[in-house]
Amino acid sequence: MRAIAIGLLAVNAALAGAGESSEYATAPLSRSAMFSAKSGTVLDAETGAGIAGATVIASWHIHSTGWERDGGGCVVRHIVSTDAAGNFILPDVSASPWFHLPRASVAERIQALAGYTDFAWYLAVYKPGYLRRGDAESLARNTEQNPAFLDWEWKPPRVHATRDGYRVVSIALAKDRLPPAQEMLYLAKIQRFADCHPNPPVPPSPHHDALLEQIRQVVRPIPCSLPETTPIPAWAAAAFYQLDGGGDPDHEPHFRSGQGTADTFYSRMGIAAAGGPMSLNWHDTTAGVLCWAQGQRETKP
Repeated sequence: MRAIAIGLLAVNAALAGAGESSEYATAPLSRSAMFSAKSGTVLDAETGAGIAGATVIASWHIHSTGWERDGGGCVVRHIVSTDAAGNFILPDVSASPWFHLPRASVAERIQALAGYTDFAWYLAVYKPGYLRRGDAESLARNTEQNPAFLDWEWKPPRVHATRDGYRVVSIALAKDRLPPAQEMLYLAKIQRFADCHPNPPVPPSPHHDALLEQIRQVVRPIPCSLPETTPIPAWAAAAFYQLDGGGDPDHEPHFRSGQGTADTFYSRMGIAAAGGPMSLNWHDTTAGVLCWAQGQRETKP
């Protein structure tokens, strides 16, 4: 029986390897493949070498009807970094109470009988200067009325069984440089993907904080590095505020000398602060105005 089992794993691995041109699953994953510990590798699409220091963001989602605790969205998140060879390991999350309806309250179980619960997991990878296949094309199609969705936001990764457990099909990143507005949108998508707000909340994570700071260091200089007449669409300005907070590292509406404030940023951009950073009050602007609103120049261009 052991020989048969090993043989089946080898066949599964060979079949998965043959279909590795796609990084995304084409059929629903089993609960075991979804929740068990997994390994994987992030590769340079041009050289095939492993990429060290890439941030891998894994999130597990629930979509349900009948549950009081949460109607859907991210409930478990893990953020890890690749090693010198581009390898990463994700932990087993099967013990999470979110994935065990019998651990819910009696009222929740009764309500669930009239509905359904579905599980999914997704994987994003961030490395400055790199993009996954298809990201640039998706972002280039973005408009305010028809926002683009990146594949990793809604397609689960491809997973196969090996003798050592489950493995995610290798993820290839290509060196690419986005136009400024698309870069802001892309970084905002990475940040939103990394955020996870179930109830009870996900515990604080130094890896999450480090990722947000890395993103902020990339996005903050963008407006002031561009010619001041460079057009910045409304959706990019909203994404920039979400990432940088108007120059305030804590996004707090109180004065921080030399850094600007959220209130000042909203006022200079001519929008209603109550609308929130991703509201419809945003309008097209320029890099010069965004730099001024950010507090990096004294006069409005």
